[in-house]
Amino acid sequence: MKNPTASVLMSVCVPVYNAELRIEQTLFAIDAAIASLPKHVAAEIIVVDNGSSDRTREIVQGFADRQECSYACRIVLEAEQGVAFARRAGWAAAAGDIVVFCDDDVSPGVDSLKIVLENAESSKRLGGGGGVIVAALADDCVWPPWLTEPLRINLALTGSNMTEVLHNPPHPYWPVSAFVWFRREALAEWASRLSKGRQFVLGPAGTEMWRGDDQEMDIITKNAGWALKFDPTIRVEHRIPKWRVTPTYMTSLLYWNGRSYMRLENRWGSGSWYFCFSRALYRMLFRQPKKLGALLMSRNRPLADRLRLPDNANNDDITNAMHFAFQAGVFDEMVSKSLSPWRF
Repeated sequence: MKNPTASVLMSVCVPVYNAELRIEQTLFAIDAAIASLPKHVAAEIIVVDNGSSDRTREIVQGFADRQECSYACRIVLEAEQGVAFARRAGWAAAAGDIVVFCDDDVSPGVDSLKIVLENAESSKRLGGGGGVIVAALADDCVWPPWLTEPLRINLALTGSNMTEVLHNPPHPYWPVSAFVWFRREALAEWASRLSKGRQFVLGPAGTEMWRGDDQEMDIITKNAGWALKFDPTIRVEHRIPKWRVTPTYMTSLLYWNGRSYMRLENRWGSGSWYFCFSRALYRMLFRQPKKLGALLMSRNRPLADRLRLPDNANNDDITNAMHFAFQAGVFDEMVSKSLSPWRF
């Protein structure tokens, strides 16, 4: 161990699913961040394998062996599909007082874990927090003109205007799970609710790109009486490959973000279902009635067909299609609730 006399104070949990092409770069970045921790702090890495069928486990084990046990690096298996369940398994296995969740395509900055520790030690009422998540475009990727900054945030990035320290409360800031830390005890209520299995669990599931699993974790933590902090000195890179900046992927992502947003509103929001439905109906019916009619008539068709762009679409058309896809997701979720209210 880094310090044999110290108890483990920080656990870095990395949920993975078929991450053989991504995980090693993430592990080496975490390794560098652990090396920057004070000497009195011990740490561990927990990789939660959520049913990978590739060489992910082999690569993780090879990394652990090369590190010669300078700190604990272990693999935990979670058979129940879903990133929320993988995070719960990591939390349950963690020995640390501070639990950091890091996605398998994220490279934490060298000082990131050190700053997390300083934040956690600064106030006992802080239950968790996060920092700046910037894009690291991979494979010679460039931002297409239609992918404006408000749309890029949907790729688990933070906005460039987030430069001040924020607390929730009073600011409505929610940490993004690409890189987020929690005091271990602050997640007890979240883990308990997730284990009871009484509600639909948000997060990617098969071909359905549900989101909001991280925000629900934040909401439950805040409702349990903990504060959340945004610290702009925490900086991590989220590696973005080419296929994630295509109109096809982004249209689907925005659609599921819309559905997930409304699912969260239905579950945790202060607005009534009737208000949310009326607002979505107004935005769709009075602004783009033909598209709304087409969506309603095609609800049983594949999503790719329903939101397909014309071959001659220009940049403005694609940008507008992204915003429309989000509203389509919101409206579809409203229709789903009206048809099957017991599922919510």
